[in-house]
Amino acid sequence: MTLSNNKLNLSLYDFSLARGHSYISSSLGSGSVVIDAGAHRAEFSKEISDSFGSSVIALEPNPNLDKPLLGPNVVLVDAALSNKLGTADFILDDNPEASRLTIEANHSVSSNRTINVKTTSLSEIIEDFNIKKIELLKLDVEGAEYDIIQSIDRKLSNIIGQISVEFHPLNPVGGELEKFNATCAHLGSMGFKMLRASYSGYGDVLFLNELFFTPPGPFLTRVLPLYRKFLEFRQRRHNTSTYTPNNPSANPTNQ
Repeated sequence: MTLSNNKLNLSLYDFSLARGHSYISSSLGSGSVVIDAGAHRAEFSKEISDSFGSSVIALEPNPNLDKPLLGPNVVLVDAALSNKLGTADFILDDNPEASRLTIEANHSVSSNRTINVKTTSLSEIIEDFNIKKIELLKLDVEGAEYDIIQSIDRKLSNIIGQISVEFHPLNPVGGELEKFNATCAHLGSMGFKMLRASYSGYGDVLFLNELFFTPPGPFLTRVLPLYRKFLEFRQRRHNTSTYTPNNPSANPTNQ
């Protein structure tokens, strides 16, 4: 990583992977603020906090998920990130990672249990925690990412460095492809460069704000999915080698 006109010039080694989400690790540090929306059991939050000392705000509305001991740098918010403040029905799926506020046309849930949860917005989070800059916004919100991203206006975009998003399979019939294209166009209009990190599909997409990052060149853009596969392979080998019966969280089958 080098600096040019106060922007980060990126190399392949500035990219890291945590819990399936690619991000620029060289911009994170003890003074960074990270928002983890769709935190699940907050594994991503804990990894970021432990690795960089960053302050992490983890949002997860599912009351049935146990959270690990996270340390002083992680704040848990029992709410779903949305495009507005209020309440909403939250669908509890038998697979906790599939629980969601909305149902896409190409996704069927295995349970019809719903609970009412609090919702909050990026603007509310920024105000509540007096945030000056969001270094990393991670979205794993099972379809709600479209409304959240569309709620980002120019003022908000100017304080967000990078956005790591998990998009689900894009079904043209269900309208997901149209929403995805509109989402990319919206962020692009505010100076975000889209990088597809996943080798196939759009399960791992990174948007970089050109206010803070020099856009990667075509070579880096092409090889990033291959580099991600290498990082994923290395993590799996590490997890396998460190697994013990007393440490089941390190078992790749539990990821």
